[in-house]
Amino acid sequence: MDANKRFKGFNWPVPHAFSSALAKCKFELGDVFYSDIAAYTMPWGEAIHRAHYSITITKSTQSTVEPGTSANNDKVFEVNWSTKLELELRNHQDNSLSEIKTTQGNLYYTLWKGDIPLLLEAPDKLSMPMTHLAIKRKLQNFDVPKERTSQFLLASDATSSLFKEKIRKIEEALGGDSQTKVYLANELPAFKNLNLLPTVEVVTFDTELPPQEVEVRIKGAVYIPSANRQSNEDQFSLKAHGILR
Repeated sequence: MDANKRFKGFNWPVPHAFSSALAKCKFELGDVFYSDIAAYTMPWGEAIHRAHYSITITKSTQSTVEPGTSANNDKVFEVNWSTKLELELRNHQDNSLSEIKTTQGNLYYTLWKGDIPLLLEAPDKLSMPMTHLAIKRKLQNFDVPKERTSQFLLASDATSSLFKEKIRKIEEALGGDSQTKVYLANELPAFKNLNLLPTVEVVTFDTELPPQEVEVRIKGAVYIPSANRQSNEDQFSLKAHGILR
């Protein structure tokens, strides 16, 4: 499996196919994860000699919150974090099988950190990591050189289809000469003291366009006026989306 087809920041190789599961912290019946990349890239007869563990979900509780908006997705994640989960842990080196009752959050941490005992850790000892909202107002602390006249910074999440579409629209609005870079927030000194989800990212857009033009173009790309607004006054705020410098 190509590195571009799995999520960065996780100790276990988690394919992009599990984007929705990570975004909602909702792993479903039948989901299977392997501790070694060989399980995804090599014939099983060869991979079995390298893969140490695999996890198969055998029971998953249904969520009571439906995803939709970015804010609602965060609520879904929070609700699912502590919900019960049952799984089978297989050690392929000695062919042992363990049936484990745990939580969605415990499994998330295990995939993230790669530490099997986390499956049995008391849930109250595993604090739920913070989302992109934790760094949204701290982007000015992100120390990265401006490579062009203007730079727009966006706090994002690699699992979110909403953010992927937003990034695409901004890139399209700024034109082909703009440059986009993505940074894992957990690897940045400015945010190292925060317990962030491994999928939280900072996206930078560098362009030779002047700041005023950048704001106009980003507004055209992302602004959707409220259908129920009471006046004709423009409610757009660039700061609600990111930082322009």
